[in-house]
Amino acid sequence: MLTVNTTNIILRELRLFLKYSLCCGMVIIFITGCTTRNNEQNPLIPESLSTEARGLVLINEIYINGNPDWIELCNKSHRDIDLKGWGLSDDAANISKTLFPESCVLPAGDFQVFDLVDFSLNDTGEEIVLSLPDGSPADHKVFGEIGEKWSLGRFPDGTNNWDLMLPTPGSSNGSRN
Repeated sequence: MLTVNTTNIILRELRLFLKYSLCCGMVIIFITGCTTRNNEQNPLIPESLSTEARGLVLINEIYINGNPDWIELCNKSHRDIDLKGWGLSDDAANISKTLFPESCVLPAGDFQVFDLVDFSLNDTGEEIVLSLPDGSPADHKVFGEIGEKWSLGRFPDGTNNWDLMLPTPGSSNGSRN
């Protein structure tokens, strides 16, 4: 478990990294809601065991009309999963366009929204790939045109059924009907 002092060090290092990145004109990814928690009730699946998480972390919702576009991930497991080294891309030949930073933990049963700043998604459709640290695909979705006010999401959450819906960033998806 992280102590307050450890958390302050991590936050300070993150601020320094962002300050350096912005000064150099590089922004890798803006992440909303990443946590660094771990507890005995939800043991952490570390990055080194991330292949065990294949099929447990899924692309759950895609929104392409924002500034920036965003992707929502869903953790279907009962364990927190460390996303360190995982990647997102719109190009299956270059699956590491955006890499998740250290200590990015997706809590068990939770949703997290990730703004895409290294690339944007084509509003007429394309592919989004979520990759494991070893470079193998964890999930992907090929999609067509989504439309201005809609997102494309799994309904119900974490299933193989996709539907157009009103955006529900960071929460359970609802059908458009």
